[in-house]
Amino acid sequence: MKERSHKRLTQFAFDLLSTKVDYFPLEQWKNVVAQQAFDTDHVKDLEFVDVEGGIGSGGRDDPHVEEFGVYNDVPRYVDDRLGFVFGSHNLTSFNHFIDIRKGKAEAKFDDFDGYSYHHGSASKGQYEKKMGEKVDEVIQRWFNDEYVHAPGQKWYRECTPSVARYSFYADKGKYTNYTDESKERFPLAESLGHEGMGMPYSVFMPVDNLARYWYQSYKTCENHDPKDLGYVMHAIQDASIPHHASGTCGNWHGKYEQLVADRLASWIADPIFNAGVKKLFEDWNKLDDSPPNSLDISDEFVKTPHRNWSIEWLVTWMALNAYRAYVSDFQNFAKGWVDNEPSMKELTKKAAAMCMLVLYDVSILERVRKFDPGRLTIKSQQGQWCVGELHPGGIIPNSLEKFDSQAEADLCLKIIQHYGMNNKCTAGKMAYYLTNGKAPFNNITLNGQQMVPFNPSNIDLISRHAMPKGIKYVIVERGNDIIDFGTSQGDAKRTYHIIKKYSFNRYCWLGNRSNPVMQYFLYDKIGQPVPPPLPGTP
Repeated sequence: MKERSHKRLTQFAFDLLSTKVDYFPLEQWKNVVAQQAFDTDHVKDLEFVDVEGGIGSGGRDDPHVEEFGVYNDVPRYVDDRLGFVFGSHNLTSFNHFIDIRKGKAEAKFDDFDGYSYHHGSASKGQYEKKMGEKVDEVIQRWFNDEYVHAPGQKWYRECTPSVARYSFYADKGKYTNYTDESKERFPLAESLGHEGMGMPYSVFMPVDNLARYWYQSYKTCENHDPKDLGYVMHAIQDASIPHHASGTCGNWHGKYEQLVADRLASWIADPIFNAGVKKLFEDWNKLDDSPPNSLDISDEFVKTPHRNWSIEWLVTWMALNAYRAYVSDFQNFAKGWVDNEPSMKELTKKAAAMCMLVLYDVSILERVRKFDPGRLTIKSQQGQWCVGELHPGGIIPNSLEKFDSQAEADLCLKIIQHYGMNNKCTAGKMAYYLTNGKAPFNNITLNGQQMVPFNPSNIDLISRHAMPKGIKYVIVERGNDIIDFGTSQGDAKRTYHIIKKYSFNRYCWLGNRSNPVMQYFLYDKIGQPVPPPLPGTP
């Protein structure tokens, strides 16, 4: 997708989401995220080295040092020749493909590998020609004496950070570190092209890995940099382009993206298009009881995206749809250019809805503190009983919870370990716990627990006049109070959406309910799901 299309579609997703939800704190970062979605094509994180010649090392020399008596190798992040092929000059764009056409069974490094000429689909099914040659053939000829300067290679000095960032080598279980993987992904080149060497035989990082890295970066960084989400938006949108999902730079790739750019303004101004995007968002904005651990070629038909899918499967699902369009709507471009605007529009609609889904999911994102429940202990410190991890020196420097009584601390530790809680989340003044990123499951209630059951489908956020403090905000179920937030409207809205996000249906606390010393939520399958009553039903 063209840079300006990335920016415009991201802004559109923000604008549409702001009309769909009543709590969207990320809205203020719309232009920051949209600008990074634009800028992602211009990040200098993938360095090629043009081997000009030298003494020893297969004709290679240090590309970052001017040496006497040799033809110095040339490092670069940009190649202007790419501009006429698919619109971006920066070499980082080679990380923006996912080779669905190659298939999962043939993938060597990822669930679906990224762009590759000889080890992927770029050398197959080419029909568009430039300068009398097929486009991907032109590219591999240009770069047949160049290699990706990757970790583990000689003279490397953090030249290609995208390789380390976007490598998830543990998924396949074939490598023990990203350096070993990168040596196989990116073979060295010599001053003349040779079989098995250089960029034509490289396998680039797939676009779902790009999304996965930046999504995790946003979630785990304490201060949540909104720019990280721009990369994620970019990845979703590139996955909606059939050529990115078929692993090819050619076959009228540039023309397709240009037409999307030319038509996008009219699409997003179309009320029918807007309604379609909103409908997809509504259909997908649910929790999947069994979110996928992988996807394959037919899963765009049999699986529906959900809010709790991992980002890599959301991007992959988008690419599966794009590849199906490549085959069925564009006939692989085997007979030349095909202008199928309805198909382009449908893929763009899905990309916009997917962006909304991800933005909504992270818009109520909390600060997350990870811990190992098995390492927690209780210790009396400065007049309070602290629950946390004991550090050298016999202290707990950063407590999860603090209590005035040992009995409450004992029950807190028992609760955390009973439910396997390993994330403490803080959203405003509200704190709660998760187990492996999900609601703790209430299979056996412990003695001493205080809780209120409710159905998240039936809760409402209401305001009441309360003297002498004015308006207060309460989450209720059919008139019964669940949580009273006092005058804090922001905490009330955030908690309301957090309950919906995780499908919590038990509110629990230690101490006095009106002023708890600890609070947490659980999920209990008993009574779930209970549909809301029909209008007019008591």
